[in-house]
Amino acid sequence: MECSYSSVDVLIVGAGPVGLFAAFNLLRYGFSVRIIVERYGRAAMLHSRTLELLHQSGLSETFLQEGRKSHKMWIVTDGEWKVMGPPLHALRDTEFKYSLILRQFMIEQLLTEKLAEYGVQVERSIELVDFDVQDEDGSVSAVLKGT
Repeated sequence: MECSYSSVDVLIVGAGPVGLFAAFNLLRYGFSVRIIVERYGRAAMLHSRTLELLHQSGLSETFLQEGRKSHKMWIVTDGEWKVMGPPLHALRDTEFKYSLILRQFMIEQLLTEKLAEYGVQVERSIELVDFDVQDEDGSVSAVLKGT
C-alpha cells in the first residue's frame, strides 16, 4: 500500500532493529508510520534489556524461537572472537540471563513481518535528503530520494 509522507504521523529513517521496533510500538499506540531505509546493518545479537523490551511488546517468543541463547558475551577484536566480562547467568533483575544470537537480517525480517500485520511496508533504497518545518502547526516537508 502506497503511503504519502503527508498522511503519516511519524517518518522513521532507518529500518534496522531500533527503527523497526520503534515503528511497531508507535503503531501499537495508534500512530501511523512510514519507514524508509537506504542501507542494511550487521548486528548479530540481542542483549537482555532488548529481550525485556521485546517481551513487554509481546514479541519475545517470536525471537526466542529463531535465535540461539548464549550465556557469554562475545566480541570480535582483531578478527578473533573473544569472551568478554562475567557470564550472563550472573545478571540480576531480569528473566533473560543470556543474549540471543540472531543475525540482523533475521531480526529485521521478524520485525518487518510484524509490521506487515499492521499494513506497514518498509520502503528500501530510499534516502532522506532534506526536511523542513514549514509552519507553526508542525507540518513538515521531506525530500526523499529513491534509487
